[in-house]
Parts: sequence; C-alpha cells; structure tokens
Amino acid sequence: MPALPGEGEPLPDLAGALAGALAGARALVRDGGGSAANTLVAASRLGLRCAFVGVAGDDAQGEAAEASLRAAGVSVSVRRVPGRRTKRNTVLVEAGTARTAFLTEVPGLAAPPVQPEDVPADLLRSARVLHLDRVSRTGLALALARAAAGRGLANTLDLHTFPFRSEARVRLASLLPALAVAQASEAASQAFPAGHPVPWTVVTRGAAGATARAAGGEPFAVPPEPVAVLDPTGAGDAFAAGLVQGFLAGARLEDACRIAARLGAVACAALGARGAWKPGA
Repeated sequence: MPALPGEGEPLPDLAGALAGALAGARALVRDGGGSAANTLVAASRLGLRCAFVGVAGDDAQGEAAEASLRAAGVSVSVRRVPGRRTKRNTVLVEAGTARTAFLTEVPGLAAPPVQPEDVPADLLRSARVLHLDRVSRTGLALALARAAAGRGLANTLDLHTFPFRSEARVRLASLLPALAVAQASEAASQAFPAGHPVPWTVVTRGAAGATARAAGGEPFAVPPEPVAVLDPTGAGDAFAAGLVQGFLAGARLEDACRIAARLGAVACAALGARGAWKPGA
C-alpha cells in the first residue's frame, strides 16, 4: 500500500504508483460508486424500491455509473452535462490486512453538483425517504431536505467527514431538525451539537461497531458482527441501508442497528463496495 509522504518530503509519482499497484493486483473490480448510490444498491437488494438522482459528465464513466445502478435494480434520474467529465475513485485494498487507500480523480471540467430542480417532482410525491450522503454543500442539502419534509418525506443523512468550515457546521445544525436518521463516522459526529433533535442518531466506529441513541433515550453500543474482512469499502453504506429499512418498517432503533451491523459485515466479506450485492453473491 502506498505510504503518504511526511512533512518536507517530496510528493510521490501518484500516477506511477497507481499503475504499479494495479499491475500487481490480485483482483481488479470496476463498478459504480458513491456513498448514497452504494446505499441504494444494498437497499434495492433488500427489496426496497430505490431511485438515484444525480449529475454526471457526458463521458464513458458517467454512462458506466448509470448502467451499474440500473443493473442493480435502481431507477436512475441523472442529468448528463455535455463537455463535463465524471469524477472517478480508485480504492486500493491491501491483501491480508484489508487496509484501504482512496485515490480520487477530479477532472478540471467535472460535472457540477446536483441541484434541487434536478429532483423530479413525481419522486418527491411518491417517495418515503430522501437519503443524503454528504454536507459539503450543506445549503443544497438543506434545500433538498426542506423540500422533502414539506411533502411528508423522512430525511436520512450518512455523514462521513467532519465539515471543517465553520459556516458548513452552522448549516449542518440547521439541517439536523429536518432529519429522521443521522448516521456519522466517529470523526464527523463531533460536528453534531449537543442535544440535537434527530430521532435516530448512530455513530459508526468501523471494526468496533457503533453507538446509537434515540431521541430522549440513552446511548447504547452496537457490537460488530463477526466477519473475515476482505474489503471494508462500502460497509458504512450498507449499514445505512439497514437503518433506512428498519426505519421504514417501524422497527425499534436497537433492532434496526442489528440488521445494519449484519449488512455491514456482509459488505466486508466481498471485494468492492457493491460486491456483496451482485446477483448470485
């Protein structure tokens, strides 16, 4: 696995390092990605009807990402922007340890973010949940969540990274009252103000499991499911699918977390964020 340079050390030839890593790889998986999209693929496999709304470049990567979702049974509403390119991630998984490294290629003419008007009105009328996967553009997330809540939808959020900009944290605090379920990594959860009003809050801790709390209740530990980890990529996304399924079914948070932990373990036993949800897997 490539090591990051220390302070004052020269940056490595990342393109060369990636080419070398891929040349020596034991297995290579090409598939769509993105946290919310991965969650929808897992949820679709659970029997939920899912639709993805997004924006992609008018290129082969955008076409492949859309086709991957359709093949997984997810309805797709993607605005393809002529002359723009689709972001691409490469995930390296070290054999034997399952340690991962993420490399992100953001082209100069990348596709723009999704906008509220990209969400078809008929989806807002028929859906029961709007799932969000980031708040890097919290104002946009807030606009979407308010539109969904105004139509009776429940909003769920899976927050992976801590919003470092103070204005983003302020907007996140404004978003929380519109949420029914908030899932966050341990680092990202530090941005949640004390006493926030979200009915279900779950902090994921990787191999250590998770901590959950229903509004007005006491926090409780969610133990991890035993699993031989091949690739942890997408485990949190699968966990989110379990929470959404449990919430829609009217389950208790404790029961929903048990389902979510089981799905996260299943995801870890396959290569790729969606490997566990392929037909025949």
